[in-house]
Amino acid sequence: MAIKLSFRFLLTSDHNLPEEYSLYMIENQHYYLLLNFGSLKSMHSEDFHLPFPFSRQTPSALTPRPEESLMKVTSCIESESEYKLKIIIDCNKTVSGLVVSTDQLDPCQSAHHVHLSLTKPAKIKTLTLSFPYPILVNDISATLHRTDHFIDLVLKKGLYEPWPVDFQLSEGCKWKVDSLKPWENKTSSFTALFDSSSLAIHLKSQFNWYFNLNEAENVAPSIIGPSNWNLRTDQLNVKEALQTIRNRIESLLVDPTTQDLEYFGIQLTGLSSSDWCLLVLIHRPLLTSPLGSPILMLTVVDKQMAINLKIQGKLSEKTYTKEYSKTVKNIAGKMGRVISVEASELQQWRFILRLNSTKIVPGSQQTKHLRSGIKNPWIFATFLSPLYADTPGISKPYSSVMYSIPKSTIADRNCCATCKKILQTPKRCSRCHSIVYCSVDCQRSDWPQHKLLCKVLKAVSS
Repeated sequence: MAIKLSFRFLLTSDHNLPEEYSLYMIENQHYYLLLNFGSLKSMHSEDFHLPFPFSRQTPSALTPRPEESLMKVTSCIESESEYKLKIIIDCNKTVSGLVVSTDQLDPCQSAHHVHLSLTKPAKIKTLTLSFPYPILVNDISATLHRTDHFIDLVLKKGLYEPWPVDFQLSEGCKWKVDSLKPWENKTSSFTALFDSSSLAIHLKSQFNWYFNLNEAENVAPSIIGPSNWNLRTDQLNVKEALQTIRNRIESLLVDPTTQDLEYFGIQLTGLSSSDWCLLVLIHRPLLTSPLGSPILMLTVVDKQMAINLKIQGKLSEKTYTKEYSKTVKNIAGKMGRVISVEASELQQWRFILRLNSTKIVPGSQQTKHLRSGIKNPWIFATFLSPLYADTPGISKPYSSVMYSIPKSTIADRNCCATCKKILQTPKRCSRCHSIVYCSVDCQRSDWPQHKLLCKVLKAVSS
């Protein structure tokens, strides 16, 4: 039975995305490509006329009584990174005392609802604006023009801040760190084909690889980097920062020189080694997530966030000094290093670590570094795991395959892929004709892993 799938999504008119960007359907557990819906250039587009922001208006607000005053939005210009609004104040009285508030709750630093109120006139109603994309609460700019009775409002989108809904995940839906099992480099027919460990395959899956089935076997695959894509400068900076972080994750998990590290600091390039922005405590051993991916547990101290909280009056100097001193004491005499990064990479580090913190219930190694019972935005438990490739592929046959597959490995395989029994008359998979089994039971046992490669192997063998 054929099933027709269609997807609809919103883009701003000035999105500037390259026409070569494509829409893919990815299998969630193993990040396997299922469907390619084509490039943006090939998609049907139409105008979307529902205005922004989605303000909460009532019929009575449009026709106020003579004694009432109100505020209403007359224009809203949305760009890729912000909203710019003009709000008029419909009254003949003196206006003053603009107050801007949100529905933000710590540790989240963004909100969907922005409230504007005035102390004068006394009876003017509060204006509540609702936005589909969360707003950074620390970057709201509002200017009241008292003479002309209007407000200029500029709201920055939380592009690199977890959404409020991420912090509202119930405890029952989070991963309980203390119940996770240690990571094991298991072997299977999948890892045997690539002559690599399961950990290495997860880490290599962070990158897009160019793989041409027509190339000679001795031609090694190559990584498709961001410089190969048609990106604006700001987009390129983001992708290159992510690529750098992927390399750092690979180093942290498999490089022998990093296996004894107990912490690392992240600072902006050009600052002194003691002036770090993020301090990351490492908790080994490597664990296995419920999704089957390797994860490294961490505790993070966000120094810049602490400074912002002090400025806002949400963190006292006494508490900050106490917690900061405790952290410094924890790393005294331990092996660590400081990583110098550009601003774009620091932004990505902070976003990744904060987003991952919303997915777990901290383990015992982490809780001893946390303030009990307090949702702390600047000291929090989190983890690192491979950042699986999410970049647009190059339009080459099977270009997303990670490694070249030696034909001799496929053609000369004479043992059961499941039990490794040597077979005189091997029974091959009827789909790809490349993997052999001794019995139907062994084939069924191996199918959950083999199905990921079956299509590729079929192409190779043909």
